[in-house]
Amino acid sequence: MKEIFELLKQVLNREFIRAVLSNPRTKDGVVKAKVRPLEKNGDFMFQVEKFTKTQAFHENINCKDAAEILAGHMENFRQMQIETVQAEYTVLVSKKGKISIKRKNRKSAAPPAELS
Repeated sequence: MKEIFELLKQVLNREFIRAVLSNPRTKDGVVKAKVRPLEKNGDFMFQVEKFTKTQAFHENINCKDAAEILAGHMENFRQMQIETVQAEYTVLVSKKGKISIKRKNRKSAAPPAELS
C-alpha cells in the first residue's frame, strides 16, 4: 500500500479533479467511494462520498491527512481511477495484494475541478 500512499501524496493537490474507488473486497458495507476537491470557508480540502447499497455518506478531510485516509480506504477496494489536470491513473490491487499503477498522460490539459 506504500505505492498507493506515495501516488496519492503526489496527486492530491489543486490539479486533482476526481477519484473513484470501486470493486470492493466484500459486498457488505461500502460498495463505492468518490473523492473530489472542495473549497470551504477558504480552506482547500477533499470530500469523500461513500456509497452503501441504500445510502451515501459524506466526509470532508483536510489536505495533510487526505493521502493517509484514502490509502486506508483502498484496503477495502481493488480498483481506483484518478483524474488530474495532466494525467489519468488506474490503480489495481490483485487478490494477493499485488499493486499495479498505470499512468496515461492527457493530450491536452483538462480544466481544473469545480471547487464549490
